[in-house]
Amino acid sequence: MDSDSKRKTGRRNPPRLFAAGDFVCPVQGSLRKLGTQKPREHRVFQGGFSMVLQAVVSQQLVPTKKGTLTPAFELMTVTPDIRSMIRGKKIPQIDGRIYSAPGTSKDMFSMDSWLLNLYNQGTITRETALEHAMLPRLLGPKLS
Repeated sequence: MDSDSKRKTGRRNPPRLFAAGDFVCPVQGSLRKLGTQKPREHRVFQGGFSMVLQAVVSQQLVPTKKGTLTPAFELMTVTPDIRSMIRGKKIPQIDGRIYSAPGTSKDMFSMDSWLLNLYNQGTITRETALEHAMLPRLLGPKLS
């Protein structure tokens, strides 16, 4: 790190917005970190955070029927309504927005919809899908 960046931030290391592996659900987890600051810092950070954040990607490795591992993903693209939810402290509503996205959406999809696709392709078992699901009670009925 050069001396200019140390002078600008007043810190030896630049601040990190995300810490990998801190939370099972990165969207909720990353945004929940907003609540750990003092109220004034929270408002300033929250406004800036909502403007610079473009997307959040989560992944986990799930065992396949063949005994190998395959990745499963969740994607949240930050849209104007997501930005508004972040600024308005309506973080719990973001999950609802992700889960209400159409299953064919390329901009936003849930971990559970990815697991459902892996199951429908015959890549993973029903048990594996439920074990790795974020909302197993909602995914269960979709697994025929």
